[in-house]
Formats: sequence, structure tokens, C-alpha cells
Amino acid sequence: MKKVFLIVLCFLMAFSMVACNNAKETAGNNQATQKQETNEAETRIVLDASGNEVEIAKDVKKVVNLWNSANEIIVQLGARDIMVGGSSFLQSRPWMTHIFPGAKDVEVISDGQTANVEKILEIDPDVIISVAGRADALKEIGEPVVELTGGKSADELMEQMSIVAKALGSEYEENAEAFFTYFNKNLDLVEKVAATVPQEEKIVVLHGTTSTTTIDDSVVGSLLKTANVTNAFAGSEAPEISYEQIIAADPDVIIVAQGNHAEYEKFMTDPLYKDVSAVKNNRVHINPAGMFYWDAFSGEMSLEILWMAKTSYPDYFKDVDLEEETKYFYKTFLDYEMTDEEVQYLYEGKGPNGEWQDSGKKSK
Repeated sequence: MKKVFLIVLCFLMAFSMVACNNAKETAGNNQATQKQETNEAETRIVLDASGNEVEIAKDVKKVVNLWNSANEIIVQLGARDIMVGGSSFLQSRPWMTHIFPGAKDVEVISDGQTANVEKILEIDPDVIISVAGRADALKEIGEPVVELTGGKSADELMEQMSIVAKALGSEYEENAEAFFTYFNKNLDLVEKVAATVPQEEKIVVLHGTTSTTTIDDSVVGSLLKTANVTNAFAGSEAPEISYEQIIAADPDVIIVAQGNHAEYEKFMTDPLYKDVSAVKNNRVHINPAGMFYWDAFSGEMSLEILWMAKTSYPDYFKDVDLEEETKYFYKTFLDYEMTDEEVQYLYEGKGPNGEWQDSGKKSK
């Protein structure tokens, strides 16, 4: 009888141990599942321009940017209050610090090419915006890097902005959609009106400097096509040009890229260019440059297309009130009331205090 009792007792003890272990294992699994569900609830996946799936906090409270082009985009999307790190252009562009005074207090963590990894890790951002290839070290250690790849058209600009907005959150996606509606309206207007320009009135435009030009396969090249002008160096695969080539091309209009006043002065004062049609007819213009360059990858491109079209074909675009459009853009998308004087400074390639932006000196 004792023997039977001992056998039963051993069986019960073994059963209890198995049951206890199973209970522990079940509890552990439940905790792991609960932790995973909690993580999933606190994060989301965003597909960046390079095709990477990036896990980002659901509620982004700190964003840093490593790419000069994206400073203006982030501010325009309404995320200035959560921008805790940016590239050097955030503080070196006069219009940026004028429209967004808080830019002076944002940590500069990139020169636009190289990132300060140590400083970024110290800031511990929820998301890092970078152009592809400039944040590989951060990606390797698991930081939430959203890569952009730039682009060669207005559509590609909007695609990249959409990715940034998704990374930041739903309220910023709404701001992006409002901007896309505005930009597309401007593009459609220019394309429609420019299409009415007869072939014999179509003009030749040089967009660039005394030594460089915009090639067709570029974001500004796409705008030149929309405005129905002939690129003075259409078909060129290299941006480098010589004064002999400029004289031979004899452009009707010269648009000096990126607000470069020094290059404008070369065109207007160097005897080499005195017989070029654009110079003789006083149709050399400095491309406006605001928080970023209008003729570059930024939201201000939505004004560039209007300015370019009206500069090229003033008679055909006489109904476009460029001053009002400029004020509307900065008020609506950057929450800044532009004065009449400031608008004129923009069109002249100057800073908010009338200074030449490429020299910092007050203009005369």
C-alpha cells in the first residue's frame, strides 16, 4: 500500500511541476506578445524613397534633418516646433532665419554632406531625414533614418515631400496635400497659357551662370519645358559651358541661378557678353532665392514656375499677379506676412534687409 501511495505522490508532484512550467511559459509568451503589441501600437512603418521600411514612433516629437533641401520642406509642412536638428543652411540662409527665427536655436548637426553622429545620438530623435547615402552609419546602428533621393521634376518633389509628411505624422500629410493642390494649380495654369505661345515667339532661355547651365534632365529643366521656352543648351549632358558657347547660343533671356548676384554682375558688366541679346535688351534676371533657392528642390518651386513663366512671357502672363501669389504662398504655407518691400527684395535676389545674399553686403 505504501508503495502504491508513493507512486501516486510522485506522479502528482511531476504533474504539478509540468503544470507550473507550462503556466510560466504561457505567462512569458503572453508578456512577450503584449510587449510586441505595445511596440506595434507605439510605432509605425514608413516606406522611404530608397524603398526601405523604416520603423518610426507613432507620435514624432523630435526630428532632425541632414539635407539642405529638406530644411524648408520640414518647416513648410508645419513641423518647425519639433525640429531639433538641421543642416547648416538652416542658419545661413537669411530668409530662413527671418521667416523662422527659431532656426537660430536649432542644433546644426550636418553641413549638408556629413552628419555629426555623436550629436545626433545625444539628441535621440524620433526620425532622421537624410538624402540617400549620407546617413549610412546611423542606419547601421538602427536609427530611424528616412532617406530621400531628390528628383528631376515637380512630381518627384511632391513625392519626396509626401514621404517626409508621412514620416512626421497625419497632420503634416494634410498640410502636404494642401500644398500639392496649390502647386499643381500653378503648373496647370502655366502649361495651359504657355501652350498658346506661337512657335515664332518662343524664346531661348539660359538658366545658369557664366560657366554653368541647367540641363534638360533636371528639376529646373522640367520647369523650362512647362513654361514652353527653349533651353539654350538643350540636349547638353554636362552643365559646364564657356563664354563662346553663350555667345553662340545668344539667349533671349538669362536667368542667373540661385540668386547669384556676382554672376549677374559678370553678365551685365563684362564686355564679353555685351552683344548677347539678353544683355542688350536688359533681360538678365537674378533667380529669386528665399528660405531655400526657388530654382531648387523646395516648396518655393511652386512660385518659381510662375515667376519663370511671367519673366519669359510677360505679355502672355499679364493676368498673373505674382506679388499676390508670393504673399499667399508665404502666408498660407509658412505663416509669414510678406511686405511689398520684401517681395521686391525676393525678386531681386536680395535678403530680407535688402542685402545681397551671396555676399551679405547691403545692396546699393
